Amino acid sequence: MENARTQAGGVLPGQAPVSGSPSVHPRSQIQLRRTPRAAVRLPRALKMHVGVPYTCSSPSVTRLTCIGFCRHPQRVNSDEKRIALLIDADNAPASKVDVVLAEVAKHGVANVRRAYGDWKSAHLKQWEASLHPYAIRPMQQFAYSTGKNASDMAMVIDAMDLLQAGSVDGFALVSSDADFTPLVMRILSDGLKVYGFGERKTPEPFVNACSLFTYVEGLGQPPVSSDASRGDAVDPKKLRSDTRLVLLVRNAVEAASGDDGWAHLSSVGGHISNQASLDPRNYGYRKLSDLIEGIGLFELQRENLRVMVRDKRTALRTTT
Repeated sequence: MENARTQAGGVLPGQAPVSGSPSVHPRSQIQLRRTPRAAVRLPRALKMHVGVPYTCSSPSVTRLTCIGFCRHPQRVNSDEKRIALLIDADNAPASKVDVVLAEVAKHGVANVRRAYGDWKSAHLKQWEASLHPYAIRPMQQFAYSTGKNASDMAMVIDAMDLLQAGSVDGFALVSSDADFTPLVMRILSDGLKVYGFGERKTPEPFVNACSLFTYVEGLGQPPVSSDASRGDAVDPKKLRSDTRLVLLVRNAVEAASGDDGWAHLSSVGGHISNQASLDPRNYGYRKLSDLIEGIGLFELQRENLRVMVRDKRTALRTTT
């Protein structure tokens, strides 16, 4: 038993640690680094937690690499997703900040809220009334040269710092600038979700790169449903002419369908979210089922809370 503890790097009570090797405090289980010719002393704040097992909250950091006070404190609620809300104030409307925060709250808690821009500029005056009420921290960035947006670079640097620190579980980027597309792709490569918000003028590369992109014009507006007026919804003919949209839905239905061609709507939505960003509200529909029904190329079967989807071409082949 004693040899096993010694080989594992531990120290028995009353014994001195082996010189030149790392040691583990016998009660707190916190990794300490052996200092040559000096005794290791626990800080007073650390002694208060003696007897409590230490667990690092960062998935990329192991117990052995955390020396003394860890930079990744233990989370109180590990089930709650932490979202970093980063706003490009130069390319985002201040009037939509409340509904954007409401959307972010559906995915997690916005524990980081920052807005970037040159706050001495006159066109950012509208943002001043929205910063303090919603606990958004203004990040000042001077324009070093004409025609260059230094705020974008500052926002990217902060995003990478948050990503490397492991202090968030996802990002919400508010901007209509396609320059953030490489940043989105970099965050996605680490397995984190990116929720984008911008105006309809946002270029498609940025829209398609996000895990989910929502146009801010549709936020805060009463969405249409299948049994309501569809004055604001995209015309079905225009939906059917959208080749990307039709192929996206058809491929998802085919991948999730059984032998009879029917697929659960939840499975279809999961396949779509794994492929590209698709928010039904961008087309004027409240739910995915309403959008698919509006396209007119699919059959929907509703049974209580379960919704099934089938391609109409499959139904024709079955009847013939």
